[in-house]
Amino acid sequence: MYSHTIAFRDDETLRTGKQRTLMIYGVNRGGTTAVAGGIRRMGVFLGDDMEGNLEDKCFRFKHGLDAIRGTVAQRNADYDVWGWKHPHPHQYIDDILPELRNPRLILVTRDMTANTLGVSSWDQEALGKGVGLYMGQTRKNVDLMWNAKCPVMLVSYEKLVLKPEAVLKELAHFCGLNPKKALVSHAAEFIKPGAYQPEEAKALTFSEYCRHRGSLIKRRFFKR
Repeated sequence: MYSHTIAFRDDETLRTGKQRTLMIYGVNRGGTTAVAGGIRRMGVFLGDDMEGNLEDKCFRFKHGLDAIRGTVAQRNADYDVWGWKHPHPHQYIDDILPELRNPRLILVTRDMTANTLGVSSWDQEALGKGVGLYMGQTRKNVDLMWNAKCPVMLVSYEKLVLKPEAVLKELAHFCGLNPKKALVSHAAEFIKPGAYQPEEAKALTFSEYCRHRGSLIKRRFFKR
């Protein structure tokens, strides 16, 4: 199935399970926003208190581990399938991983040179420091990939930009989604290198809103 991405420990039973939790991570300026935007447009709830980079503020470590655990518990109660994007979740992920239902990690990778130039441009870091940051974050990311003992997909940002629909289809398969062709095309329209799309975090189309809320609505209806 996978020709543009790489999956480890993928399992059909887990992939098609009713409850799934996705975590998108990578390096700063490494393409995690593009992947998150595509997944979000294909119907996965990734939070409702976001900034333009589509990071859920509830998963900021500054709020404390108890607050993050509370968010996980609430999302588990509200959604069968949900996720979040955080390039560097290493401060807390080991503590909350056992509380995630059927976790599936998505590690976004990017060419070191392009990433270093991006960090230098956006964050005003020296090029040498940018290389060091890339190497350090990548080492942590790979360690998490091997140590998590759950399904992991490697997604190349460069391949996503070159073949957005092909990569998004493989992402959808890994996430247990079955989007129609028009929805994949809609998700692919989000892939625009070089700039954030802050309006994406502020508003959903009606159909996107319905897809995101569907799990919660069904849960509340059937509990009656």
